Amino acid sequence: MNFFNPIKQLNKNIRKYLQKNYPLLGLFYSYPRRYLTKFKPEKKLRSGKDISKSTNKSIVLFTTHKSASTFMSHIINEFANSSDMVHINFETYIAELYNASDRFFKSPKFMRRAFISRGYIYGSFRQYIQIPELDKYRVIVLLRDPRDVLTSLFFSHRYSHPVINLKFFKKRRESLQYDIDQYALENAQEFKEVYSDYITRLLPMTNVKLFRYEDMIANFDSWLRELVSHCELPYNEALIKKIVAETNFEVNGEDIFSHKRNVKAGDHLNKLKSTTIEELTNIFDEELKVLGYKSRDTRN
Repeated sequence: MNFFNPIKQLNKNIRKYLQKNYPLLGLFYSYPRRYLTKFKPEKKLRSGKDISKSTNKSIVLFTTHKSASTFMSHIINEFANSSDMVHINFETYIAELYNASDRFFKSPKFMRRAFISRGYIYGSFRQYIQIPELDKYRVIVLLRDPRDVLTSLFFSHRYSHPVINLKFFKKRRESLQYDIDQYALENAQEFKEVYSDYITRLLPMTNVKLFRYEDMIANFDSWLRELVSHCELPYNEALIKKIVAETNFEVNGEDIFSHKRNVKAGDHLNKLKSTTIEELTNIFDEELKVLGYKSRDTRN
């Protein structure tokens, strides 16, 4: 047995305990480990080092919070490892080490160094950013019914998501001041802008394809194959079968402290008041129509 394994496990347990019970203390406890050991590819690419040997077109994933963005990052990493591409997660790198500062994506120097149109898989990005020469990339837009997103966001901000920076700590505190209906309405406009940006800026592009969360959980095998085809990744049947076999969208009971709390479509119908759903439906009316979601309350 590795001498350091018990120490690593103890450190992990302390980190989890602090994140759950004392989130701000947990944030500062975890920071040195994140800064010293994580995000090595992101740091190299930011410094101007091209670290990919692949000639495949780079891929960019845009999505939103609570749309299986973490799960998609895992899938992206699987395909990157199998095709000599390099997975780059700048959004998480900036969120965890630089308090989600937007100065990086506004810096021409950073954008020139950070984005290369071959050999990389970028994502997940949870809002639109202007990437130079985006038409040279293969682009995925993964979206979920925004009413379900806002429902899940409440549980994530209040209970399950680790506090990764001071901005998120503020979100945690805000979530404790509202009930779920108030919180959904409070955050609706922010998400409407994200959806609107994706619809107007990305979906008209010929190298961009929309993938829906609901289609993913309904028929994952078919959904994954379509994604691989769009990204022009080297075909790897063994890897596809492996990912499908390892993927399970079932949840036994609902644990509010679990990241995977409820994956079913339409959860907003069970959690929000009818008046809240109606107001959200009006706010997202155009986005719901474009994305093919029902715009009425269909609860039994």
